Amino acid sequence: DLCGRLSSSGRLIGGLAKEICPPALSIAMSKNHVWQVVLEKHCHTSVRQKFGALGTSAQSLMLDALAATVDRVLKATLHAAIKSNLAGVEDADKDRLMQELFSRQPRTFPPSSRELVDALRHTGVEVECIPGLEGTLNNLMTQILPVWGMPSSKDSLLTRLRQHHLQRKQHDLELRDNPKMMQMLETTSAVRKDTCSRVDWRQLRSASVRDLSLFEALSGARLDGILVVMPTLTVGVLTALEDCNGEVIQLGLYNMPGANTQVNVERLLPEGTRLSVLEPFLKVMADGVPSIRIDNPADVVIHKDALQHQTSLDEVKRVGNAAFGGGNFEAAVVNWEEALSHPDVDQVHLLLSSRAQAHLAGDGGGEEALRDAAAALILRPRDQKAWLRFVDSLRRMGLQCLAARAEFCMRQSLGGTCAHVEVRPGESEVPEQLMSRVFEVTPPAQLPQVAAGEAQCAERHLSIEDLRMAADSAYKSGDLDIAIEKYSTGLATPSAVLVMQILSNLAAASLKLGRPQDALAFAAAALRFPPGSSNDKTVLRLGQALLQLRCLDAAAKALSWSAAKECKALAEEVPKCVVRAHCGVSSEQDSEASASLFVEFVGPVEVALIEGKGRGLKAIHSIAPGECILINRSLVSETVDETQEGTLRQRHGKKIMDSSHSKAASVLVRNVARDLALRRRLEMLYDANKGELQLIPIRSLLQHLDLTNMPPLLPAQASLVGDQSAAGLSIGRAEHILEMNCFGHTWHTAGDNAPWMPSKKTAPLTPSKKTTSLYPAVSLLNHSCHPNAELVPAGPNTREMTAVFTLRDIAQGEEITISYSEDKEVLKSKWGISPS
Repeated sequence: DLCGRLSSSGRLIGGLAKEICPPALSIAMSKNHVWQVVLEKHCHTSVRQKFGALGTSAQSLMLDALAATVDRVLKATLHAAIKSNLAGVEDADKDRLMQELFSRQPRTFPPSSRELVDALRHTGVEVECIPGLEGTLNNLMTQILPVWGMPSSKDSLLTRLRQHHLQRKQHDLELRDNPKMMQMLETTSAVRKDTCSRVDWRQLRSASVRDLSLFEALSGARLDGILVVMPTLTVGVLTALEDCNGEVIQLGLYNMPGANTQVNVERLLPEGTRLSVLEPFLKVMADGVPSIRIDNPADVVIHKDALQHQTSLDEVKRVGNAAFGGGNFEAAVVNWEEALSHPDVDQVHLLLSSRAQAHLAGDGGGEEALRDAAAALILRPRDQKAWLRFVDSLRRMGLQCLAARAEFCMRQSLGGTCAHVEVRPGESEVPEQLMSRVFEVTPPAQLPQVAAGEAQCAERHLSIEDLRMAADSAYKSGDLDIAIEKYSTGLATPSAVLVMQILSNLAAASLKLGRPQDALAFAAAALRFPPGSSNDKTVLRLGQALLQLRCLDAAAKALSWSAAKECKALAEEVPKCVVRAHCGVSSEQDSEASASLFVEFVGPVEVALIEGKGRGLKAIHSIAPGECILINRSLVSETVDETQEGTLRQRHGKKIMDSSHSKAASVLVRNVARDLALRRRLEMLYDANKGELQLIPIRSLLQHLDLTNMPPLLPAQASLVGDQSAAGLSIGRAEHILEMNCFGHTWHTAGDNAPWMPSKKTAPLTPSKKTTSLYPAVSLLNHSCHPNAELVPAGPNTREMTAVFTLRDIAQGEEITISYSEDKEVLKSKWGISPS
């Protein structure tokens, strides 16, 4: 309660009020010699020797890590002081007691602690204000610093991690019973690997724990091992890895997709999991233990082959369904994708791939074969036959450029090498027209209806494998229609229907996560199965994905396949979406339509270099006031309750980021490893590097189907494209991109139509939420104290999309500007803007 009440003032650091005890929680990660003196006085001889052998940069990181450990111990001291002194105290007395507790008092410290006290004072800590500091210093000098950075024995490390695991589970039970219980979940991210591996993990040499060096990444190598303890979730995931020599090292994994509850973590990374860490970075964690820290999920390869037989396909699907129902969409995707890798899916993949070949053997145009081959590749991305049939389908359709691109992806996916193919779609291969052509073929509801009926009889006598073999026999005999019918019959068996449901569910989760190209691929694949109870939902998801990708004609055709009222209602909105796609919204009132009915829009503006500012947007021709000139969907939008603000803080250098900013950076890092469309747009944003800014088409910052140069009907994943350069995004670069481009705002929750973005029309309100959003195209707009445009949310009570409206007449060639903030201090500190 205290933490939440104090945080609402906006002057909180690490969960405590800045005005009461600011220095105690603001230890600067100093690289000054004072921490070197502490290390040389109190740390073990072997640690001092390792320090001396390091380069200047690594030594600086080591001193940062030492300061972080002391910082962590001080916070624990303060946490204990608050917990013991304020438990059961009335709210009216808490402020007075806090002032007394953290008041400045004369202190006399023993001579043995002089170096440590001097280091704390030098880095801004008022040691006289910290209650119980004498005992803390003694604990540091006798228990913590002498073993800081020392490797633990295997038995002691595993015992400590198992105890920590049990304590964490007990803590979760206490939180469940008392959700307002104060937490001190804080991570020091100043010492980390700020790059990510760009090489295929199979091309890296194998290394062992003994090859690791403190505060350096092991370049060109990977560490293979087995997890030997159950994982524990704190801010990241804590576990231990044993290499081929039996040596054990602590492992800290951050930003892992789906790893946001202890239950999910235990499922994703159970004891016995085999994994490979790419170019591992060894550091000393805040607990003083040498550990490998992984901030980028692309830097770890989890080998599930040894574990996937332990759980049935249906059970994995149920776990994903439960995660989705709880709003944990990332965990749902992880579980459903694990389900699709299950051996039981092999036969379903073969049915789809074989049916694609049967379609190619006939006289069709290739659209049916393309959809079957794409579905087969989603299930088994490394199947050469499915790739060949996918390429042949594109050639049958006369799409030679896309066929060449698909062949390049095939070779890369299968581990081959070939020259990069940069495909520029020709006039006949415009993605929107291609999708319209693909979905103009026989709708799924008209696939052979006998399949479902026959399957009900056949499944009592024939397995899915037997049905596939019967279809193969018909194909070899030249009976193509019978073969296609038999393949469809196999796809109506219970195990195949389960796969269809998982694919449809993946489409729903992908829409929730802002991945319309993935949703399109999964929904199109699910519709290759004979129609069932989830067919209407799948058609709706396909239509929604096509709308977001601006494939409006294809969306109308796809939605016509279902008579469900939801599909009909969305189909009726397509003409309005066509108008918005070409004209934007006509007024702020029109912008209150559901955000799901909006497509991104660019009006008469273009990217230009603005003297003294960098890139910006200029008017192509004169624009009248009140016109919509841009609609943009956010790449990430994370909201936190201000009353929970103290529960998670990311410390980076001397800067402490608020929780919504930290969460947004983590989401970007988690998503970019698998979302190629996200990666492409992030690459175009300014990240504070001093390199030359390139002019870019503003359309390249919007979501559209040819953004990734991806073959049609496949998810926008780097593994399918064969693009290792898109494998990941370092957490450091993600933070820089957000710092330079994001929009932060506060809003309240009084009523359903609560405003969320600062507006001249909104009266000042007491905020209760904080949001960090990244709109890639909108981020190009520069600040002005006298702006000629403003941001308006596209949809009520949502931060998913925003629109830009003009405030006055804008001349041709005039720059489009908005107001970043009316706070002069914020403008100066964040953007270096000094208002006139």
